[in-house]
Amino acid sequence: MARAVNKRIVIVCLLWAVSAIGRGQAPAWKTAVLTGAITLDSLTHYMNIYTDIRLTFNSGKINGSRAVLFPGKTYDVNSLLIYIQEHTGLTWSLYGKHVIFRDDPRKKAPVSVVRKKPVPKPALRPKRAMETPKVVRQSRAGMHVELVRVDTIKRNIVTIDTRVKKKNLSLVQDSSSKENTTLGKGPSLSKWVLHAGVFANEVFYTNVGIEAGIKPISLLFSVGSNFHVTTWHIGLLSGALKIGKLPVHLTAGYSPLSAKANGIDSGLQSKVNITVKGQLYDLGLATYHRHGKHWLFKISLDTRLLKTTYYRDGSPIMPGRYFLQGQDPDKTLYLVRPPLKYSNTFDRSSSTNVKIWPGITIGFYYNFF
Repeated sequence: MARAVNKRIVIVCLLWAVSAIGRGQAPAWKTAVLTGAITLDSLTHYMNIYTDIRLTFNSGKINGSRAVLFPGKTYDVNSLLIYIQEHTGLTWSLYGKHVIFRDDPRKKAPVSVVRKKPVPKPALRPKRAMETPKVVRQSRAGMHVELVRVDTIKRNIVTIDTRVKKKNLSLVQDSSSKENTTLGKGPSLSKWVLHAGVFANEVFYTNVGIEAGIKPISLLFSVGSNFHVTTWHIGLLSGALKIGKLPVHLTAGYSPLSAKANGIDSGLQSKVNITVKGQLYDLGLATYHRHGKHWLFKISLDTRLLKTTYYRDGSPIMPGRYFLQGQDPDKTLYLVRPPLKYSNTFDRSSSTNVKIWPGITIGFYYNFF
């Protein structure tokens, strides 16, 4: 019979409830009374046997013979992991049902080590076998297991690759952090924004535009025409808010408009030359849907405001002076023709008016990043 050591390690394990077995679940270690000095190798071995948690560590970095001194208290799996962390300086990470211990570079806690008197080495030292549990008694409350350390113990050293592929994990719980970390969403997109494409809206039917910037702000620039007026547009696009899965941006822009009405026969005077100038402002909400890696479908709902002024020979004029009473100068002297207006302050006796209407913009863009 092998020679027994001075101290014994007593572990009391509670068996699974009958309902858990009926569901076909793996056995789980409820509580255990731990007494004496227990090595990390021994803890790893018996947690793998009596729980559904797999405890591992990199033996190249952590000494498996490191002993933890237990005062004979009752531990569940959670309190056991916390106790080991506090008394060894090791942190742990939970990947599914796998617990991986690692050194904490920020903190080195005191290590509980059992000092043994030096023993002269024998001429021939037998190989050491793994600790073997001996069942002393079994009852309804649980199974009393006494672990007898034998002088023929052989330590199994297992090297664990602690590198985790993000694609295979959705949730990682770490003892060194207070919150769970969600993985598997892939790398973040580039902060640079560069889109180029074509679009149309209710008053300018052909437009070529570009969007460039650094998130969360982008600069918008485009050139467009409605076959009566050709102009450029400049604007800003803000960072996105999420509504469901769609990003929503706030946009604002400005366009200068100008058109000449030459040789108008107003009924009162012939060949009247009038210049119409305007400032077009827009404010809206834009979103997009990604097609593949590079193509974007964008849509924007806007509110537009146009301030219009009429000139003749460089001076503001009242358009009603050059048209008969039954004629409508607002339809003749125009810059854009919105299909629907919220407001129109045109007056025959005023050189300036303001129009407000709802707008919509639809376009296709190429994403360079």
